[in-house]
Amino acid sequence: MAANSLILHEIDSMKKYYILLLSFMLPFLAQAQVNHAEDFTTGDVLLYMVCTMPDSPGSAGTAVIWDFSSALDSGNGQHTTWVLDDTAVVGDQILSAFPYLNNTGNRIHKSGGRSFLAAVLSPSLTYTYDSGALVLDQALSYGLVDSNSFTSVLTNATNTLTGGGTAMIEVDGSGTLKTPAGNYNNVLRVKRIIDNVDSFTNNSLHNYQVSYLWYDDLHTAPLFRIDSIYRSGTGIFQNSVATGSASYLQAVFAAGVKPVANSRANASVHLDDNGLVLNAQLENAGEYRISILDMQGRSLYSNTFRANGSSWQFNPGRQFPGGTYIIEIKETAKAGRPILLKTVKE
Repeated sequence: MAANSLILHEIDSMKKYYILLLSFMLPFLAQAQVNHAEDFTTGDVLLYMVCTMPDSPGSAGTAVIWDFSSALDSGNGQHTTWVLDDTAVVGDQILSAFPYLNNTGNRIHKSGGRSFLAAVLSPSLTYTYDSGALVLDQALSYGLVDSNSFTSVLTNATNTLTGGGTAMIEVDGSGTLKTPAGNYNNVLRVKRIIDNVDSFTNNSLHNYQVSYLWYDDLHTAPLFRIDSIYRSGTGIFQNSVATGSASYLQAVFAAGVKPVANSRANASVHLDDNGLVLNAQLENAGEYRISILDMQGRSLYSNTFRANGSSWQFNPGRQFPGGTYIIEIKETAKAGRPILLKTVKE
């Protein structure tokens, strides 16, 4: 009897040890992973709201809760970025504030699963980065550190400055992010620094850019970003300048067909006083959630449905005022990027 009690005691101790060991392992097993950061498709449209600057970017580390939900509209309104083909360099893209200009904006070069800033183009100046300043690794995990060096040329109407510098990214945090658009789990924070000095005779310009960007695996664009630039120099650039901005993602309007789990989907919607009509080709028998969002990303209506046809009508139980709305469609049982559609109610 005593031997049996001893055996049971040993088994119970082993169970406790196993549970304790498992509790230490779980945080590592549940670590966030992002696989398509800033892997944009030509024709994508990114919609951001510029908001007030937080007091700080928050803490680094794991299981962090970054709460920016109280950020207010800064008064600078929405910021829209179009992803365009770069006609000057085949395969590169231009991220531009102008949907019809491919020679104004940031030229992005993709290579080996990494994105590089190749040039900043504007009517008044051109800033080029030879070999590119590292922007991001498309596959991110906590603890990742990456960097590169580059040479640079700044050309404006009167001068040409040459120099170079370094770019560095560090995935320094994982956890939950809260913005005015919603709450996001399994989020990674990236700290990015671009540090370069350019000069011409007796004049030098030092640009030090620090950005904090938050990503999850359901969105290619950062969910929240804080950007700061510190400029100093000598000669005609001797006056120091510091600028900063913050913004949160409202929507990414996909260029074309968007993946839904392992299928491809086409969809169109119509919203009027009688309700919402969805026409779509979705994975058969899958369950989906459809939501109506306002242009601040707030959910106004949500419902689930099963993809056993090609047309559905939903009655939100209310009439929406005229304006622009975002319709979000995502499969409930599988991880994947949602379909986002923009519709205008007359």
